[in-house]
Amino acid sequence: MVRARSPLSTANDRETSTSLPPQSISEAELEPRTTMPWHRMNLLYEAVTHYVEEAVLNALLVNQDMTGRDHHLSSALPHGPLLELIGR
Repeated sequence: MVRARSPLSTANDRETSTSLPPQSISEAELEPRTTMPWHRMNLLYEAVTHYVEEAVLNALLVNQDMTGRDHHLSSALPHGPLLELIGR
């Protein structure tokens, strides 16, 4: 199936096939999946939130002054105000 090209499109003028393959699927192609029940997802979200927060704080606290190209200085963040903000 060839569609008319939009004047704003950058797509090629060619046939596209975005449908499923016409042949049937063999048993060997199927893969088993294990899913988590919805009522257990909160625990997963809490764990992810905790570890992302920890990673961000590590990145903010473990930094040093850096001198880059052409002697441009990038100063480290001061730890005192950050620790006050997070209550530590």
